[in-house]
Amino acid sequence: ENIHITMVDSLKFEGVENFRWIVLFATLTKTDIKITKCKFEPHHINLMRLLEIITKGSKIVFKKNGALKYHPGSIIGGKYITHDCALSRGIGYYLEILYFILLFSREPSTITLKGITNHPSDISIDMIKNYTLPLLARFIDEDHFRGVLPKAMVVSRGMVPDGGGEVIVQCGCVKQSLKPQQMIQEGLWKRIRGVSVATRMNTYVASRIVEAAKGVLLKLIPDIWITADVPRGKGSGASPGCSVYLQVESHLEKSAMHRLGTTITVENFAEHQLTPEQIGEHIAHQLLDEIKQGGCIDRHHQVFTLVAMALTSEDVNMVRFGKRLTKKTALVLRLIRDFFHVQYHIKEDLDDEDNRKGFILTGKGSGHRNLARRGG
Repeated sequence: ENIHITMVDSLKFEGVENFRWIVLFATLTKTDIKITKCKFEPHHINLMRLLEIITKGSKIVFKKNGALKYHPGSIIGGKYITHDCALSRGIGYYLEILYFILLFSREPSTITLKGITNHPSDISIDMIKNYTLPLLARFIDEDHFRGVLPKAMVVSRGMVPDGGGEVIVQCGCVKQSLKPQQMIQEGLWKRIRGVSVATRMNTYVASRIVEAAKGVLLKLIPDIWITADVPRGKGSGASPGCSVYLQVESHLEKSAMHRLGTTITVENFAEHQLTPEQIGEHIAHQLLDEIKQGGCIDRHHQVFTLVAMALTSEDVNMVRFGKRLTKKTALVLRLIRDFFHVQYHIKEDLDDEDNRKGFILTGKGSGHRNLARRGG
């Protein structure tokens, strides 16, 4: 049997834009990279230290002139590892790429990350638990998988600026590749779920945000359940703050499996000058705007979905995005082409009056396989 190895010799980049995706692709494909003309932030250096722990044989050199040389080693994962994340970004910054790396590791992993669980610059742990991981699970063939499906357990919350959050990450590994997906049917919107979090603040803040959001959304969908999470003691982290996460879920009438429907997500991190009522109303209108954009995948997960598709076997993937492709999506599409030699066909999805409903992206997976597993 011929094993498909997606590998190029080395690649060079300038600047830190899409730094973590470049590092992810280099790690998976064992491609040497050099990044120049950079102003490295604490989270860039911190992320590379984490990669150094979960790989064997990696060589990482930061130079004073703002350059990075990275020679990726073998992905070994790890158990009982604890890593303090940089407080300049959230734990979500790390998790978006960490799960992909751990899926292609030698052994199942358990890693504890400490830092900020709800950061304005990154997806929150609530979005990761409720949407990102179920989305990733769709690409996993459980018959060819070792260990537990990717999961995240929140030990404590951590808000900006001092963090104090703690998340236990568990992730098994694929024996071969991820499996292709076709996500083009949106279905009918059926219910809204969410969570409002408030740490080291008045207990009523989270509840007031919930009631304000429901005041807007109940006019449209009756099935709404938004919980208020107000942790106490060590579980509340080191800083006061609040955030709210919402998702709207569809159900395909002819499908017995709810997971084949569509979920759209939004979240908001409270600004001090806004009242809880203003925050609740704002997040509700954010959700309605995201629904209006259409598509089976929201803007937060366009890149994540394309990366998962690139790591599947060499069969056809298809996904429907909404009316707007993000700038980051366009840039990462180029990176996927450079590292995996995979290109997606992008077609405008038009309605009967030739108005754009969204975009349909089609392309084969790279056939990338778990090379870290011996005999796998």
